[in-house]
Amino acid sequence: ETVNLRRSMACDDPKLLGWGSKQGHIVTGGGRLNDLFVPNRDYNHPVDLPHHHKMSGTTWEAFAQWLREGKRSALAVGAWKRPVFVGGWEESSEDDTAVFNLQTPSFFVDLRFPKLRPDYSRRSGFESLSLDELRALSRQHCFAGYCLVERNIATRHHAIDWNYHPDFPRPRPNKWRIEMKADRTSFKEWAFAKDEFGQAVYMERWERLPPGGGGFLPL
Repeated sequence: ETVNLRRSMACDDPKLLGWGSKQGHIVTGGGRLNDLFVPNRDYNHPVDLPHHHKMSGTTWEAFAQWLREGKRSALAVGAWKRPVFVGGWEESSEDDTAVFNLQTPSFFVDLRFPKLRPDYSRRSGFESLSLDELRALSRQHCFAGYCLVERNIATRHHAIDWNYHPDFPRPRPNKWRIEMKADRTSFKEWAFAKDEFGQAVYMERWERLPPGGGGFLPL
């Protein structure tokens, strides 16, 4: 009974259950992104949207075309962790979220997990988890696809997305500016969308994982 109570308390932690909402609050600059990121002024609508090709069934056709055209960039290639994420007067760090960002010249994989999430690795499968435990397990964000980089502007197109729902696709691009540190051990991801003061609505700082600058093979 004591073990079950501890499990229940971990699953009901408000910070864990609210983790996704907080991450969304930060990346939208406190909910302002849609108003500040204007279609056909700041991006090409709808082709720049993260789920456009996924919804149109043209994902692999588009990816193959970009590869044939040589749309590849080594600017942010590597394995990265995220020490800090700020926006909308909120912040997230390595203290609360584990993030792993793998980037080749074309493909990427991005995995994000709240550290408050209980460890279910010793369980036999999903069927062994209660509904509350499944709800806690679902607190994550995992997505992968193609990253188009033009000069220092990156636009990501999602082929796989844990948070994707066809009725609620992401309404604005996953588009940002890369500011690379001189020694290439870190870079800042500045939101392409800016507020009335010309400031990016969010910023993520990425730090290279050792030895995160070696070879690569997307699978």
